[in-house]
Amino acid sequence: MTSHSQAGSPQGCGANLFLGVKPSLELQALRDNVEGVDRDTFRRFLEVIVRGMEDGDCTDLLRSLLEVGVVTKERVSWILSGVYFVVHTALRHPALTPQVFKEELCELGLPEDLIADILTAVFGQRRKAMIAARNRKQQPLPRLSDCCWRVDVAISTSCLARALQPSVMMNISLSDGTERRFEVSVNKFQELRYNVALLLKQMGDLENKKILKIEN
Repeated sequence: MTSHSQAGSPQGCGANLFLGVKPSLELQALRDNVEGVDRDTFRRFLEVIVRGMEDGDCTDLLRSLLEVGVVTKERVSWILSGVYFVVHTALRHPALTPQVFKEELCELGLPEDLIADILTAVFGQRRKAMIAARNRKQQPLPRLSDCCWRVDVAISTSCLARALQPSVMMNISLSDGTERRFEVSVNKFQELRYNVALLLKQMGDLENKKILKIEN
């Protein structure tokens, strides 16, 4: 078996974790707008992002940052967007090491002192709090565990147009233990059945695409 390796690739993580072939818009904006920002001001940007990701109130801190007037409101928006992108993406990769992370940011062209502050924010004492807050926000929605239905025909109704018209009674159970009951017309039930069948077909067609197949 022939193995291929790329010279200069960081060990333990894929090269260009954030940058890719071309830096994203957020990274380009961060690199361009952070130029000339002193370290104390940049730390305030970081504090806004970290406190917000901890589900803390960063309103006053953000207001004070805007009132100082060191950078324009537009630059504030771009810097905050870029810092959030970097921190959020780093927290999504548990195997990411500080060394690899530092190399990625150096390749982006950020000043070394600002990189050091970002490393402290991502791998410091507040890392657990940010990850915990992110996990709380990503609680999965309840899944469908059971579905029962039956056809009813109204013999007597106050609306003559619905007399002797069939309807479908749906009873669904969710993974969190809740149940929902509702009534749909036969036409709506047929529309639901058609759309589900169409979705399953599209999923099958997508799985059969060669680009998505995993070959040994």
